Amino acid sequence: MNGIDSLPSFNILLLDSASVLNTKNFSDSDDLVMFLFDPYCEHCRAETESIVNSMEILKRKQFCFISVAKIEDLRSFSKNYRLDRFQNIHVGVDTGFVYIQSFRVRNVPHTTVFSRNRLRKVFVGATEAKALLK
Repeated sequence: MNGIDSLPSFNILLLDSASVLNTKNFSDSDDLVMFLFDPYCEHCRAETESIVNSMEILKRKQFCFISVAKIEDLRSFSKNYRLDRFQNIHVGVDTGFVYIQSFRVRNVPHTTVFSRNRLRKVFVGATEAKALLK
């Protein structure tokens, strides 16, 4: 798992282009899914649809949809999937490329699951939402 065993601390610029969310804001009790995506990636779109369509069983998890794409593209992506209707989904830009560097990401989608800020799973490529529960 690239030697990473806990959630790295980094800022995520949210869709309003003014607010910043730091990954430290997630409490030790939160189950967190970090989802690195590109808004134009077919596999990323498929995983997003799977997550959105399975939200009833995933509602106790927090999600950070992060990208390094332009904020305007992320806004369109979020609007297309109506992600703002879910209080447990945060969407933004990893402006410092910390996630990519920390996990040595080469392809998207790239999904990591944390429990109590400890890394539990890494998924490379499209993942079905139900796999995030295991």
